[in-house]
Amino acid sequence: MLRDYIMSAAIFSLFSFAWFGWAQETLPTQWRWPVALASGSALLLAAYSGYLSYQHWHSASVLAAEANYQWYLIFVISEFILAGSGALLLLKKHQSAYVAPWISLIVGSHFIALQFIFHDPSL
Repeated sequence: MLRDYIMSAAIFSLFSFAWFGWAQETLPTQWRWPVALASGSALLLAAYSGYLSYQHWHSASVLAAEANYQWYLIFVISEFILAGSGALLLLKKHQSAYVAPWISLIVGSHFIALQFIFHDPSL
């Protein structure tokens, strides 16, 4: 549904902005400007997609079905708990370099479950 796709674009681009920003921490000098431009582009796309999401807020959504929304919340809350607890454990063990890959793994894998909620194999 249109609203779901626009909201997905907003979320993906916002997280792209975060990941590109995070990637700049240890980049070689020659990659800083291209990644910074990608980060800025992702932020602009997130803002525009967020605006479009607001404009289409009352359009149909897969999450309007109560069961779909409940499963969505279960997956998202579980993801936050798993990602956060793993990140805290890594930080406690002084392995901060692995926090971003850990969170990437959790965020990436939760789309496998979300494809069944949104009935969208592209996820």
